[in-house]
Amino acid sequence: MIEGFAKKRGRGSFLRISEEEIPTKDGRGADAPDKAGAKAKKRRPAPSREGEASSDEDAALLEIAEGLSARKPAGPSARRAARASARAERATGGRGAAGRTGPRQGKPLALFLALGTGLVLLAAALILVPGTMVLRRVVVSGATSLAPADVVAASGVVPGTRLFANDTALARRNLEAWAPIAAAEASYQPPDAIRLAIVERKAVALALVEDGPDTVPVSIDAKGYAFAKARIAESTDLPLLSGIRFDGWKPGMRLPSYLLPTVASIAVLEESDPALLSLFSEFRVERTNWGEVELVLFPLHHAIPVRTGPRLDAPLLRSIVLVLDALDKGGVAPKVGELDFRSGTIVFRSKEGSPG
Repeated sequence: MIEGFAKKRGRGSFLRISEEEIPTKDGRGADAPDKAGAKAKKRRPAPSREGEASSDEDAALLEIAEGLSARKPAGPSARRAARASARAERATGGRGAAGRTGPRQGKPLALFLALGTGLVLLAAALILVPGTMVLRRVVVSGATSLAPADVVAASGVVPGTRLFANDTALARRNLEAWAPIAAAEASYQPPDAIRLAIVERKAVALALVEDGPDTVPVSIDAKGYAFAKARIAESTDLPLLSGIRFDGWKPGMRLPSYLLPTVASIAVLEESDPALLSLFSEFRVERTNWGEVELVLFPLHHAIPVRTGPRLDAPLLRSIVLVLDALDKGGVAPKVGELDFRSGTIVFRSKEGSPG
């Protein structure tokens, strides 16, 4: 039996603690019966030699000190170290030191971050450095009869200035305010260009206006805008819309609303059957006493005028051409002063004015 000195008690006596009396996890000795029996029973130490007793007592004291040290509560430093270790364990997903990302695995991420930073700095340089964002080119699309230089001038953009100092919304409004242009778009094309896309007005008829001492033809589009002086080619290919008058004409003036259905129907014929439309050289506008609009058509190859309503279409024009051809072949045409197609029945008016 191993004995050791624990604590001096009383005078000249020591409390002897044997190995069997050292507490275990459940608070009882290895061979201890119950608590009552342990208190009632007094153990007598077995005799031993002097050297062996001293060695055994030292070992017992060391074991007791280690047990007490193991049960000593952890200090603040130990608790902080434990918490740091737990956080590191959660950050690595429980993999420990073996599962952490090594230096080789961190290189792609570092390269990606460096590349992203470089791109951001490059974009900032393109915006902030004045010489890299100067308007050097203006790309014009959709211009057929208009000169690109005239389109650029009308837009208001200025090559050689800062790219974003040119307002594309203002450029679009400037272009659409120009009479020959029906619609426009303006957009940036970094680093040094702006694109101007336009839709020109298309002439479907002509009208005569006074330009100083002269009378000149002007082009009218499908929406009734008299947008520009007519070119020579248009003067021979398009029908003349007569019987109307512009006071102080300027490019961009529009026909009265009651004539818009007429020019719209002419535009449809221009697209669907231009050859049929070309058989008529002039459409004269007349208004009745009740304010209604009537058209008098003058065929290109016949001398008989034809009266119709304000709208024209291909079946009506074909019927007019067939009747005129029949009158010429029958020899009746010289006696007819006018044909009236305003109703479902064709009315012949003689040159004397009596209906036929």
